Amino acid sequence: MKTIAILLVLTMVSIVSHAQDVEVDPSGGRGLTSGDSLDVYEFPIIPGAPEWRGIPGMRGSLDICQIPGELLREMSTRGLVHTCLAYPRRHYWQVSSQNVLTAIRGTIEGFNGLRELMRRPDAGSALLDAYRKMDPSAFGPHPWTEDERTRAKDLSYVEMLLSQEEVLSGLGTEEKYDLLEVSQGYFSARNEHTWTVFGTVNTLMGRTLLSLGYEPFVEEHLGSEVLGPFLEVGLSLAPHEEIVDRIRRHAEQCLAERRKGESR
Repeated sequence: MKTIAILLVLTMVSIVSHAQDVEVDPSGGRGLTSGDSLDVYEFPIIPGAPEWRGIPGMRGSLDICQIPGELLREMSTRGLVHTCLAYPRRHYWQVSSQNVLTAIRGTIEGFNGLRELMRRPDAGSALLDAYRKMDPSAFGPHPWTEDERTRAKDLSYVEMLLSQEEVLSGLGTEEKYDLLEVSQGYFSARNEHTWTVFGTVNTLMGRTLLSLGYEPFVEEHLGSEVLGPFLEVGLSLAPHEEIVDRIRRHAEQCLAERRKGESR
């Protein structure tokens, strides 16, 4: 297990080291403007296209997916979020069920669009808006269609982006409560539809509780031998039931206290 974790970290370091030095102007990529003025970058080559299969290795696919700097600097945050949701390599971090927060950091550092998003002060608000529209209760029962599998992966991807400290710190207190309520509802929808309980939603709920400074959870987190490691690196996509129960219980209690306070 330790060997796998070390290899994963070394792989991510290799990706980061290369990506930070890349200056790319992918031919064929362009910025788009839709009717609602949402500027989205169109990647020149995507998985499934014949040209994608001809790209030489991981380094080549990293290079071709970078956004030209002049376009990146001018993109709105909403447009950048939608671009990151179309990033061709956005699901690669999910190949391992261990240390998913380490893996997603590698994906972030390997793509200049995600690095730019992490620097935007309104990234959290834009990601939360996108997250609200990804309701898993609209998914059908297994077996999923290819589209549903892609949407499920995208849901976990957005949850991991929202779990980043720089994103959570940019949200206001009310937005954090809203995020906790949405993610708690998505957790319930997963269970009702007999989903695998992805660790990503539990990681997001736990990290949101910490960002809110919810005292009962902060105290339990500090004294727990399992919560700390899980919320630091996201140890598993399907965490132990004990972790799930603790996070769920605190999320429900926190939201109940908020509603009680609002009704006074």
